[in-house]
Amino acid sequence: MPYGQITRRFFYYLIFIWRGFYELIGRLLRFINLKISFFPSNLIFWYQSLRGGIAFNKILASLSDIGCAWIIFKIIKFLGGRDKPAKIATAFFLLLPSTWYNSAFWGQDESLYCLFILLAFFLSFKNYYLLGTVCLGLSALIKPISLFAAPAFLLLCFKEKKITDLVVGLFLSTIIALILYFPFLPLATFSEAIGTYMGNFRGELTDLVANAFNFWALIYDFEPRPSTQPFF
Repeated sequence: MPYGQITRRFFYYLIFIWRGFYELIGRLLRFINLKISFFPSNLIFWYQSLRGGIAFNKILASLSDIGCAWIIFKIIKFLGGRDKPAKIATAFFLLLPSTWYNSAFWGQDESLYCLFILLAFFLSFKNYYLLGTVCLGLSALIKPISLFAAPAFLLLCFKEKKITDLVVGLFLSTIIALILYFPFLPLATFSEAIGTYMGNFRGELTDLVANAFNFWALIYDFEPRPSTQPFF
């Protein structure tokens, strides 16, 4: 699902923080270069180049892939799996073409919201349902499509009778969303904020395929194809 208004605003914060982190590392590299004579100066030039910036911007998604793999391993172990099957499952995830293509090559953020989904279930398995609900809420703020996991999470909460944790977690997630939303539209009402978020589900792109590894790419190739494209 493409990005909506709330999602964009969430990413404005990430961009601001990530840019500051980029500048901090750049200053650290320059400091090391001045203090250590054999430090390669070309590394700084590469870091400040277009390619260096693109590579840096993909680090967050790649780290999220590693985080997803680690949580997959921990969940399998928690459910009683042995080390070898857990490691094999983790390796399959990391070596899956859609995983590394989407993050390391294409630079998309799917692994970031998936990280919070996996973390939500892992925390719930460890009986931290409140934190799990907040993680699922953060995932929904990053990308609304993550709500596909909500029915399974709700069933888990109802099964374990963690309704209070669920309600409090949803309340905290709403507060976090409003805090992030407020600087952009401080005069907006609560209903307007909710309406803006619900508008995300209409989507922005009207393409079946847009350079993505999905089912329709098998039929229409990777070139952008409108959703009104006839099947034949």
